[in-house]
Amino acid sequence: MSRIEINAAVMFADICGSTHLYERLGDGTAHHLVSNLIKLVDSLIEKHNGRVVKHIGDEVLAVFEKLENAASCAIHIHKLSEDEKALSSLQMKIGIRFGAVFLENSDVFGDTVNTAARIVSMATPGQTLVGAEISGIELKSGAIRSIGLHKLKGKKNVVEIYELLGAQPKGLTTCVAPSRKNRRKERVLRLCFADTEIEMVVGQKIIIGRDEQNALRIDHHLVSREHAEVEGVRDRFVLRDISTNGLTVLASDGREYALHREGITLVGNGEIHLGTQSASSSDVPIVRFVNAER
Repeated sequence: MSRIEINAAVMFADICGSTHLYERLGDGTAHHLVSNLIKLVDSLIEKHNGRVVKHIGDEVLAVFEKLENAASCAIHIHKLSEDEKALSSLQMKIGIRFGAVFLENSDVFGDTVNTAARIVSMATPGQTLVGAEISGIELKSGAIRSIGLHKLKGKKNVVEIYELLGAQPKGLTTCVAPSRKNRRKERVLRLCFADTEIEMVVGQKIIIGRDEQNALRIDHHLVSREHAEVEGVRDRFVLRDISTNGLTVLASDGREYALHREGITLVGNGEIHLGTQSASSSDVPIVRFVNAER
């Protein structure tokens, strides 16, 4: 079969909780339940005009011609655990992305597939996450809400992710996609040390320390190989100390926050003094941070 390029919705549906099930029920019984769930998922995919590409362990990879069908299928997949008492201890997490894919020898390839795999890794049990293209279609059931811009592993640019919600209880506000005109600016954090400046975005995580592989490498005798990590979580940036000697955050208002195996949200501008419990210590490396928008 020759390679064919088409536009399609790629879905990864991953079973959660199977490891605990095998420990609790034993291999035979657990395998039967997991296999039964996968068969039910396969059947739902076909009913929603999708095609099962392959199974990867406890994960199902499928493609749909229409994103609406993939979204509807995802909602029905989550209902399986609710409707089937025997499957109540198993839940699915689902990631969907619509875009160009290559079909070859009954398999599917391309950046859309890779992105869908990254998206499902972000989801929690019982949750479906979808790329921003979901905001441009009219859903037959359910609703969506944006969970913000995220930096996916291996992707240069940030990606906006939406959560697909199931049937809405009365009184719950339906979330709609924000217009491009009114959408909030992207938050960034700039970290500066000596001649090095790093700019990170929400969804990204970096390590500060002595190791050469760290995003911000600081070769100093008071700095651990992995001294601290900074992560963009939703609309803020969190600093966590993971070192031997700790660190101190000096805020722009002069307040000091000494951390040792603890975390803090970086607000406004300030300094991170590594390897010390006091900002007045001399001969310690200092990382300056700036919260900004772009």
